Amino acid sequence: MSDEADPRAPHPGDATPAHPGDATPAQPEAVERWETAGGTWRVASVGEGSAVVELLRCDGGECVELLRLTEPAEVRWARVQ
Repeated sequence: MSDEADPRAPHPGDATPAHPGDATPAQPEAVERWETAGGTWRVASVGEGSAVVELLRCDGGECVELLRLTEPAEVRWARVQ
């Protein structure tokens, strides 16, 4: 038996599931921080290689900032929201 890790095993912090459909990708850190601070958000658009998330005031009103996601796992996350 080898001491080497299985290269197919997910790595800690990897938002990509081992097999597509196994789990929802992790929420992007910036969105999580915004939500923890009391803000709300919504996915404005999702394309092939990017997504845009609107970071909203805590009352769900005015858009304060647009967050463009380009990491594949983050785009997958946005797509399933």
